[in-house]
Amino acid sequence: MFFNDVSEVQSIASRTGCAVFVVPDNEKIDIKNAIIVEPTDKTIISMDDIKELLGRLGKKQTTDLFVLIRPADLLGLDSANALLKNLEEPQDKVHFVLVTSQASKIIPTILSRSVIYFLKKGEPIDGPIDADKKVMDLAKRLVVAKPVDLPAIAEEI
Repeated sequence: MFFNDVSEVQSIASRTGCAVFVVPDNEKIDIKNAIIVEPTDKTIISMDDIKELLGRLGKKQTTDLFVLIRPADLLGLDSANALLKNLEEPQDKVHFVLVTSQASKIIPTILSRSVIYFLKKGEPIDGPIDADKKVMDLAKRLVVAKPVDLPAIAEEI
């Protein structure tokens, strides 16, 4: 799924238990009533960071609470696995917001339990594209390609 502006993150996240937002690293995201989880040593979000978070989530929430994990691709394997139960069955009114610029670096078990949103880049195309016929034909083939056809198209490109 796609979204247009980072100002929409809180609104979108409030409708899900766990969402991954793929945005550039320099995009500022403001979320009210958030617990922010960041790597303490700038290289990994550790098991200690997650244990501290889970301890803070032990209370029943009466208002929406957002857990902002950024960059989510720095979750260590152990810390990511420790989060899984909470991502599968989040408490009422708890919303996990995982922010990354590289969704492919998040472990697949977390991605499978999340709704993934990509920030739209650039302006929509509202007129004819000025490209040569070969480029247009390749683009059209890519749009409808089956996974098995992608290597051959990639070689042509």
